[in-house]
Amino acid sequence: MKILSVILISFGVFVTFLNYIIPVRFYILKKRERSYSLIPVIGGLFCFVGMLVWGDTLKAFSLIPLFIDIGCLPMILCALFKIYYAHSKK
Repeated sequence: MKILSVILISFGVFVTFLNYIIPVRFYILKKRERSYSLIPVIGGLFCFVGMLVWGDTLKAFSLIPLFIDIGCLPMILCALFKIYYAHSKK
């Protein structure tokens, strides 16, 4: 099970890193070409599941990838804020 866990966590870290490239290119480097991540939540979920599969030592920290991955909680909060702001202007 440790091998499966390492594979899941490695893939999750890789996808999480790719999720950070999009806003960095758009906001910091000012490259305004359109590029979207079709599966933004996958990186955090793979890390989450990998940490759960690992065992009791990582279960306590398994929610951390969902907060770190920009495609998970930060993106959901940003979308909710934009929806609220758009409806409050009407």
